[in-house]
Amino acid sequence: MNKKKTSLLLIATTTFMILASACGNNQELSEQTDISLSDADVQVSGAAQDVAIKAPDIQAVDDKIIYEGVTLSLDMTLDEVTSILGEPISVYHGIDENENYADNRYDDFLIGFEKVDGTFKVAYISVDTEIPSTSKGITLKSAVDDIKKAYGEPTEEIISGDGNGVCDTDEIIYTYEDFTLYFSYFNGQMSLMDVSKNGSALE
Repeated sequence: MNKKKTSLLLIATTTFMILASACGNNQELSEQTDISLSDADVQVSGAAQDVAIKAPDIQAVDDKIIYEGVTLSLDMTLDEVTSILGEPISVYHGIDENENYADNRYDDFLIGFEKVDGTFKVAYISVDTEIPSTSKGITLKSAVDDIKKAYGEPTEEIISGDGNGVCDTDEIIYTYEDFTLYFSYFNGQMSLMDVSKNGSALE
């Protein structure tokens, strides 16, 4: 398990322990297939069937987290983050002996930094309080329907538990070209949201 997943697991485990107290064809198209693109919709028409595919509207989505009127985003430098949030509560350097990675704990975030060309840059932002939001206004207070209304159908949705809302865990994941949005629910309440840079060692 990599370090970022270990850090997120600690956050999620702490939250879950608090909340848990209430619980006890493939089909080959012919060369004549017509493909037309229209905004976020891809229409594929073949001789045998018509298939409608919904593609992510990437231009309408970004990697930003809004916090008390300021913006945090992936690839910001450590100095830029420090100028906004101040010094972190704690810092963990790890993964390799050269300390090319760091997890910084702030009041409302866990932010992972990865050294790129000698400069620490944001690789992920994990939110575990209700204050920050995504650029589309999603916070830890948001319901699953709110997320789907803002972002459309997820790339992946994982549901575990007994299915009756008791001790259930839902993971809603949106994967884009450069980054991934991750929302985790426990018993219907969001416990964690995360934006991560794709391809990072901290992903």
